Amino acid sequence: MEPVRPKTLDEAVKWLLDNLSPADLDNFRNEEFSNLIRYHHGFGRHLRNHFGMWTDEQADFVEEVCSHAPRERVYPEDKNLVQGPHPDDASQTIIETLWTVLQARGN
Repeated sequence: MEPVRPKTLDEAVKWLLDNLSPADLDNFRNEEFSNLIRYHHGFGRHLRNHFGMWTDEQADFVEEVCSHAPRERVYPEDKNLVQGPHPDDASQTIIETLWTVLQARGN
């Protein structure tokens, strides 16, 4: 699958809605919000790589997505250190936003 370079959170979520299978979207919709972190290493890694979040070219995208995060994320290595926009945070924000959109759509 060819890499995609969205520019906004909305573009990323729209791409996922258009490209994930109905079964995948249903499974995701039926997940509990508190369990979404379990998608970080598999699906989240795929998003980071597929959307090119580690590239300088996508730094503005990562920053834009992180601006929509419901909270700043604190890293366990130093509970007082809040880091700036990071691909890990961006992918989790995309995952949480996709879930929210699916909840709003209902079954």
